[in-house]
Amino acid sequence: MARMAGQRRRGDPVLHRAIREIVVEHRDEWLPGLAGGSEVRLRELSDRPRCRMLTVTVGDAAVPQLLAKVRRDAAPQPAGRPTLATGVLSAAELSALEHDGLCLIAEQVSGDDRFAAVRPVAHLPEHRTVLMEYVEADTLRDRLVRESRVHRLAHRRATEPTAMEVWSAVGGWLALHQRAVPPDGLPARQQTREAVLAHLEACGGFLDQHLGTRAVGDVVARASRFVALALPATLELAVGHGDFAPRNVFALDDGRVAVFDPLFRWAVPRHEDLCRFLVGLRLSGLALHSHGLAHPSGHLEAIETAVIRGYAPDGDPAREQLRAYGLLILIDKWTALVASSRTGLGRLRRGPLRLASSHLRGEVDRLLQAAED
Repeated sequence: MARMAGQRRRGDPVLHRAIREIVVEHRDEWLPGLAGGSEVRLRELSDRPRCRMLTVTVGDAAVPQLLAKVRRDAAPQPAGRPTLATGVLSAAELSALEHDGLCLIAEQVSGDDRFAAVRPVAHLPEHRTVLMEYVEADTLRDRLVRESRVHRLAHRRATEPTAMEVWSAVGGWLALHQRAVPPDGLPARQQTREAVLAHLEACGGFLDQHLGTRAVGDVVARASRFVALALPATLELAVGHGDFAPRNVFALDDGRVAVFDPLFRWAVPRHEDLCRFLVGLRLSGLALHSHGLAHPSGHLEAIETAVIRGYAPDGDPAREQLRAYGLLILIDKWTALVASSRTGLGRLRRGPLRLASSHLRGEVDRLLQAAED
C-alpha cells in the first residue's frame, strides 16, 4: 500500500515532462517579467474521480502561476436514472470543450470591469490536459460556508456592505454570456414543455421505485401540474454553461467574479443556468447536511434576489418560468442523490439518505408553495 501511495504521488512522468517542456518553451510569453530561472515545479493540488489538478510554479516564485487540469473518463452512470443530458463525452472531448470555453469567456468579458477570466494558456490534447492561469481566490461556495452560522466569522462577513454585490455580478455574467454567445448549431435539450413534463414523469417514477410513494408524496405530481401551466409550448434557448454553480465561480478580492469549468455543449432553456445556480445555493453540501439550518434566516433569499437582479436589472425575468424550471432542476438533483447512494462512489446509508431526501422534498414543496401563492 505504501508503495502504491508513493507511485500515486509521483504521478505520470510523461505528462509531467510534457508540461515542463511546454512551460519552459513559452515561459517569457506566458509569464513575462518573471524573476528567477526556468525550473518548473509540479505539485498535485487535488485528485478527483473525473480529474486531477496540478499546480505549476516557475523560477523563484513562492506561489503557483499556472494550473494543469487533467481530465479522466467518467465512470458509468447508474442504470435507470432519468437524466436531462444524454450521451457521455470522452475525457479528450471534455478537455477540448473546456479549453475552448475558457477562451470564449476570456474574450467576452474583456473590457468589463465587473468580471475576470481564468486565462487558458495551452491545451495538451494527447494528455487530456488544459493549462490555465492559477487563480488565488475563494469560490462562491467557500463564501457561502464563511457566511454560515457554523463559521466563526459569519456575522462579520454577512454584514459587509458589499457582500451582495458579488452575487449580483454572477447574474450579470450570465446575462452577458447569453447575449454574447448564440446557441446556433448546438444540439437542444428540453426545448418544449412536453419534454420537461416527460422528464418530470420519469423522475417521479424513479423516486417512487427507490424511495416509495409515501416518502415522495405528491410533490412531483404538483410540480408537473404547475409546469404545465407556467411554461410556454416552446422554450427560448441559450448556450448552457454545463455546470453553473457557486463552486465554479471565483470571487476575487477586488469584487470581480470569474466563471470557470465551462462545457458549452448544449442549447438549453434560457432559464436553466440561472435555476441551476439558485438551486445550487440551496443544495450546497453544508445546506444539505444541515437541512437548511446552516444559514441565517433570510440570507439565502437575499442572495437569490441579488443574483436575479444582476441577471435582469430592468424587470422581472419571467418568475413563473423560473419557478417551473427550478422545480425541474430540484427534482432532477433529487434523483441524482438517490442514484449516487446506490453506487460505491458517494454511497449514503439508509438513514442519511432518508434525511437528505426529506430535505429535498421540503425544498420542492417550498418552491411549490411560493409558486402557488
